[in-house]
Amino acid sequence: MQTPIINFLQVSSTYHPALTGDRAKTTGIKNDLRPLGQTSVAHDGRKSRRRFTMLAASVALLAAAAVLPAGSAGATGKLGFKARASVSQQGTLFIRYDGRITRKTAGHLRRIFRKYGPSSYRVILILNSGGGSVVGGERAIHVLQMIKRTHRLSTAVMPGRRCGSMCVPIFLQGQQRYAARTSIFLLHEVTGRLRNGRKVTKPGETMRLFRRYYLPAGVSVKWLNAILPKLKNSNYWFSGRDLLENKTGVITDVLKSNRRRAGLAKTPRAF
Repeated sequence: MQTPIINFLQVSSTYHPALTGDRAKTTGIKNDLRPLGQTSVAHDGRKSRRRFTMLAASVALLAAAAVLPAGSAGATGKLGFKARASVSQQGTLFIRYDGRITRKTAGHLRRIFRKYGPSSYRVILILNSGGGSVVGGERAIHVLQMIKRTHRLSTAVMPGRRCGSMCVPIFLQGQQRYAARTSIFLLHEVTGRLRNGRKVTKPGETMRLFRRYYLPAGVSVKWLNAILPKLKNSNYWFSGRDLLENKTGVITDVLKSNRRRAGLAKTPRAF
């Protein structure tokens, strides 16, 4: 019988600096934490309109970032990934990451931020990755947590793109997490290899990742408990629509595809 994830958690008052506003506090364990995209001032007309305006601007910027010039700065070659960057005139640093998560991912993200961070106030990390190294992913998360000390960090998965395995904890680092309904997400147990080369699953490591990255981001404990049995020795695919309809808390904002508006959006200046 699958042990519920809630049994692995220490029930106490825990500070989660990754939550929006840096002042969020959870007492004990709730079955469904408030998604970061929600607001406690929904009845304030002026604040609601301001949030809608910010969201519309963010979507327009993401549409522009989707067509990052091929010649923009980044790492290519035999690394297994491409990391390209550009800064908009509004001061948003776009980082588009395509490919595997490796032990070199963190170093490239750090170099990009050191070069372009001073000229920006916000970072949007656009992901298209099937996952990769747990060690490499956690190193990349450390860099993103460093970025959040001074910048607003958003993550995004564009229509038809994917975020699987170790990419998901990276996606969860976003204080705002945009994804299209047609985006694809993948979860499975952490795997490794014995000295004889035999592949094995690591349920304990899977639970550690859930506790460390999913719960502080506000992902539903109820949903995690429901999918745990389905992850055993299998790959479990979700569309962005699935995650939204099941109120998982993985995605905070829907990224709508509007080709006409995207064509009108100004392409960010590449470096």
